[in-house]
Amino acid sequence: MVVQLFLDSVLVYLLWNIICLEINARKARGLKVPFVRLPIDSNNVPWTIIQHHVWSILDRLPIKWSSYPDFIRYSRRGWHFADKSETHLRLGPVWALVTPVAIYLHFADPDAIHEIFARRTDFVRPIKEYKLLEVYGPCISTAGWDDWSRHRKVLAAPFNESIMKFVWNETLHQAKEMLRSWASVAEAGIPSMQKDTRTLSLNVLASTGFRKSYNFHGSADPAIDEEGGYRDSLQTRKDEEAKKGLSIDEIFGNLFVINFAGHDTTANTLAFSMLLLAAHPDVQAWISEEIILVTKDVPIEEWDYKDLFPQLKRCRAVLLETLRVYPPIMALPKWTSRRAQTIKVGDRTLTIPPGISTIPYLRAIQTHPKYWPDPYPWLPSRWILHAAPASPPSVDQVLGEELLLPERGTYFPWSDGPQNCPGKKFAEVEAVAVLACLFKTHRLHVKADAGESQEAAHRRALDCTNDINMEMLLRMTNADRVRLICREA
Repeated sequence: MVVQLFLDSVLVYLLWNIICLEINARKARGLKVPFVRLPIDSNNVPWTIIQHHVWSILDRLPIKWSSYPDFIRYSRRGWHFADKSETHLRLGPVWALVTPVAIYLHFADPDAIHEIFARRTDFVRPIKEYKLLEVYGPCISTAGWDDWSRHRKVLAAPFNESIMKFVWNETLHQAKEMLRSWASVAEAGIPSMQKDTRTLSLNVLASTGFRKSYNFHGSADPAIDEEGGYRDSLQTRKDEEAKKGLSIDEIFGNLFVINFAGHDTTANTLAFSMLLLAAHPDVQAWISEEIILVTKDVPIEEWDYKDLFPQLKRCRAVLLETLRVYPPIMALPKWTSRRAQTIKVGDRTLTIPPGISTIPYLRAIQTHPKYWPDPYPWLPSRWILHAAPASPPSVDQVLGEELLLPERGTYFPWSDGPQNCPGKKFAEVEAVAVLACLFKTHRLHVKADAGESQEAAHRRALDCTNDINMEMLLRMTNADRVRLICREA
């Protein structure tokens, strides 16, 4: 009886899913855009639980991801990474993924993307999808538009220009300590580069927020528990922020989001950058050339933020290119509000009914050959205009280089529009300071396995950067399977 009831329930569930899928498919036809049916929604709870195990089996098969049928490919969490811009090249600048639950419109048209971000009351943030970020309370990511400005006003303070000198100096301090830790293990290799970038990023964020510096303890150093220090500083900041218009729950909620969005994203991006640089010695030499010419013989302790940061364009190019190819979030969902919305895509006007997911597809537009020549390789030099000649350049030639300004709507790792990320400059300053400190005097090398050539080791490192996990943010599945060695240049 129980078994029969279970089987009947499963059958009813499957039939209901098929009916809902066809209802949404009819709606999608009305949009007159190409669409792909997906019988299981990405937010389906049973599928969320079992898909990791299913894909762990499928990944062992000698079948390329692109060879699977659509309903299998798009069912994988984080499918955007492997897809790049392929679906848009096949179906056009806008297409729909249709599931039993919703219609997901994906956009890779710069003007349409700009409109979606700019029209903040027509295309709204799907607050329900962000509710999982309310671990400790309401936060800026889950605030409605009326409440969002209050959160933004308070949270913008730690990220304004006046604080960047502190961020620069603290990052240099942390990077020096990380370099010391890495150099101490010599040829044995860095035990956990990914852990160390997380430690550095957390220390910089905590120091900036709490005005208290923390010692860097790397993966090569003896373990130490600084939980008490973080906790005491958190209590102090909580008491201060409670006077600024946020409730206690909102303060803790926003602190969690800042840690999630500011710490994890920067730490993961730094980890990607370190492995990519280790696999590209020529890029290390390229940024080192700039660092040496710009900083001259000035000790790191005397590096001035206002003078040096704007000049280190190649270091910024490394960050920008890493975020282009490995964006922490690969698609930024919005929803049409309670009214139907019209939006222009190319030479046609699209009418979108209420409650439809409209997704600026970041990963696709940032790897689209129409906007990015040779889009798939990691090439930081693409960001430098008026590049100095290949022969040893002069200081004036390096300073004459300019950063590429991407076409509007083709590059937005920090989101765009009024609700963009307030920590963009913070992340840029932190990343540039780390790169400048490390690569002025040292180089990273991939530790080769027994009998492995250096070229093969570089390929293994690149394979590691493309073996990703997308539980919340894009990160490497296991960055520590590739050991790095830090040597003096």
